[in-house]
Amino acid sequence: DAYVPDIEGVITATKINKLPVSGTSPTTALPGQELEYKIQIKNRGTEAINNTKVVIPIPYNATYVANSASKIINFTPNPSPNTLTYEPTVGANGSIVWDFGTLPLPANGDINSVLAELSFKFKVTEDCTLLKNANCNNVVSVIGFLSGAGSVSTVKVIDKSLIQGYTSGGNCQGTAIPTPYITTIDAAAYVNANCQATPPITAFTFCNAGSTIPITAVAGAFPTGSTFYNS
Repeated sequence: DAYVPDIEGVITATKINKLPVSGTSPTTALPGQELEYKIQIKNRGTEAINNTKVVIPIPYNATYVANSASKIINFTPNPSPNTLTYEPTVGANGSIVWDFGTLPLPANGDINSVLAELSFKFKVTEDCTLLKNANCNNVVSVIGFLSGAGSVSTVKVIDKSLIQGYTSGGNCQGTAIPTPYITTIDAAAYVNANCQATPPITAFTFCNAGSTIPITAVAGAFPTGSTFYNS
């Protein structure tokens, strides 16, 4: 019982379109702008964590900026396999996956030590179909998950959510601030200038339809590259 796995990931937005972010979430971005994020990884438990993995799903209204993901390891030797990849088939819109390996205890005993860092960029959508759709929330909502297993206890950590830090005041000082990390899309000017010819997607009505509706009957109303699921 003395051994407890406790991995922590703290996410912050560091830049919007190459400019430093001022203040805290929420921030505001325009369609087409790039958002840069950083995640700091800590081991706040009492044992190393094996098979550590970090997964960042790509929001539906953003795209991953190719080759923008980078990693920093603040201990030696480096973990293995320590592979950082963009996986387009993981999640509905792809994911950044850091197959880390073993996250050790901090050598100095300080549970607040940042053992590793992950940086990456997302580009805000310019898809008029999404920006004009009243059912689409015009925010880029970033989440992420940590997993692994205690090296001694073998207790598993499964899909532990990232946090944004801790509250610094009030009655609940020190409480973890949960994700998602929200960035509002200021789309009004872009939609007025570029999206007037794009019809909004609302609902489809079929009369005397059978038990199924063919994909071809609706696919033309969705953006190129849309994926359809049967369950």
